[in-house]
Amino acid sequence: MTGEPRSRLDLAMSAFLRFRRQGGPRTEFLAAHGELRDLLEPMLAAAPTDDVPVDTVLGSDFRLEEEIGRGGNGVVFSARQLSLGRRVAVKVLQRHLTMSPSTIARFRREAKTIAALDHPGIVRVLAVGIDRDTYWFAMEFVQGCSLAHHITALQEKQESPGPWTRRMVQLAANVADALHHVHELGIVHRDVKPSNILLREDGSPVLTDFGLAHDAHAPSITMTGGRTGTPCYMAPEQISGADDEIDARTDVFALGASLYEMLTLERAFDGPTPDAVMRRVIDDEPLDARKRNVAVSRDLASIVATALDKDPGRRYQTAAALAEDLRAWLTHRPVAARRTGTLQRTVRWARRQPWKAGFAGAVALGVPALAAMVAFAIARAPLVRAGERQHLEELIERGYHYGAHSHRDYPKAKQALDEALTIAPEDPDVLVATTLMLMRWGDGGAAAALEFLASRPASARHREVARAECLLFEALGRHDDAGALEARLGPPRNATEHYLAGYTEQIRGENVSPPDREALLRALKHFSLASRLATRPRLAFLLCYAGMADALDDRAAREEAITTLTTLWPESSRAWGASAWILRNVDPPRARIAVERALELYPDEPGLLYYRGCIRERLGDFDGAVADHERALSIQPDMPGARQAIDRLRLLPR
Repeated sequence: MTGEPRSRLDLAMSAFLRFRRQGGPRTEFLAAHGELRDLLEPMLAAAPTDDVPVDTVLGSDFRLEEEIGRGGNGVVFSARQLSLGRRVAVKVLQRHLTMSPSTIARFRREAKTIAALDHPGIVRVLAVGIDRDTYWFAMEFVQGCSLAHHITALQEKQESPGPWTRRMVQLAANVADALHHVHELGIVHRDVKPSNILLREDGSPVLTDFGLAHDAHAPSITMTGGRTGTPCYMAPEQISGADDEIDARTDVFALGASLYEMLTLERAFDGPTPDAVMRRVIDDEPLDARKRNVAVSRDLASIVATALDKDPGRRYQTAAALAEDLRAWLTHRPVAARRTGTLQRTVRWARRQPWKAGFAGAVALGVPALAAMVAFAIARAPLVRAGERQHLEELIERGYHYGAHSHRDYPKAKQALDEALTIAPEDPDVLVATTLMLMRWGDGGAAAALEFLASRPASARHREVARAECLLFEALGRHDDAGALEARLGPPRNATEHYLAGYTEQIRGENVSPPDREALLRALKHFSLASRLATRPRLAFLLCYAGMADALDDRAAREEAITTLTTLWPESSRAWGASAWILRNVDPPRARIAVERALELYPDEPGLLYYRGCIRERLGDFDGAVADHERALSIQPDMPGARQAIDRLRLLPR
């Protein structure tokens, strides 16, 4: 036999075995593997035929229509309930398994378990029956796809993670609610995973497949020490086969592993074989979720890590506690979860890996003084780095904050960012904030900002810095250079990149006549993503989002921006001033209240005086408007908008 046919046969056999495990419509399976159809059709024809055929009527009321799923001991069909004319799902125990009393008992218990549950997040059992040698139960039909399928779709789309991250957290919180209901009845699911979570058409999750569920009030039908579950979602105590240690916290671990996959699109524990995966669950910590998804904050990563703690005593003790922390994160409230410190992680590692820890200790004992110094440095380094980073973040935020205010605040912004450059001369956030400050308020504008970036060392050429260059090229009219660099960079990957991309699109959209609405819409989307992906609320990002919402007359985005600005920055004159400006045409009385609040916080700021003059004009107070514009010009003579407004107002009849 030649190599090429053997390769096709291997592919066909792998696909066939996967189909036998997972199930589904044969027509769809063959259509998806059209290049192997000549090999697959004989395999399907020769496959065991002990399955119940379609068109069979069970319980005199449920006509089987099509196979839609297949598990370890059952086949799920879509069916028609004849008496009510509705679509349902029917799970049938495969006939060759009816020779096993324990399998029959497990199948019956699954039906009994689900029937005892009453929760919108759990599939409902409608009927249970035995037709001669066919064991079955009917359930509600969930129109939609599995969460596993949804995760695969997200992997293929490669979209920015910000929007779907919050959606996944909400889904996980809802599943946790359903699990808590299960646990309150003394039941442990033992197989929580994305493929056992279905999504209805409205997006709400439904927990399914209670085939491995254990009822604390019923005798076990699993042999002591037996492993039941899916390796990459199984808790350590489940892998060890310690049935007496399996409880609600075991399901919390599984949901934590599912949540990790929902947030990162990667499994927390993976490997080439089931045994390799289980070893990693026992011995290894998963990669920090923040390193795989920039939209995962420190608090959210702490929630995931707490759910995945290898010690059940340190996990969330109930699914309800996990749901509460997830909703706290969604609503920007403090969470109960806390990150494990370096020392704690080291101790836990030593307990899991005593041989490696002992070797490290022996080496340290050979040079005790050096070992002590190194240990102190290792223990101290994260604290030092954390303190420096916190101070650096404060300087960056100060630079952004003052840079977004007024030309009179330029010296404050420059002072903060100059200090930041001294601490971290190659930090991308520092370089971007400095570039934007120079572009907006510095002598020389965009050209001077570009010279500043060119003066930085090659080691500082981060993606964010290159994205800032795109913005400067566009501002200088070098459209081809901007476009070529954008093409090399590809889509933005984090909040700062989205902010810079939005600024670039804003310049493109506004510097043509008439304005390019499509470019402005792209800018609005980028600014929205920047605001949502930022690890901390950033006023400059929200101001740009608000301004673009105003330019596009997007009512929903405008109201969202106003609420966010005045809630997060109630003591910022710029936040109230921006809110006043975008309300000036749609709600002048409300705009007047906002601008007065802004001027209370920053009296005689020329930009705010100009805003109030425009709002007074809308309210018919022409003399007051002229007075505001004149006051603004006396402070900042180079305000053409104020001069033009005065000339226009003086021509109006009094």
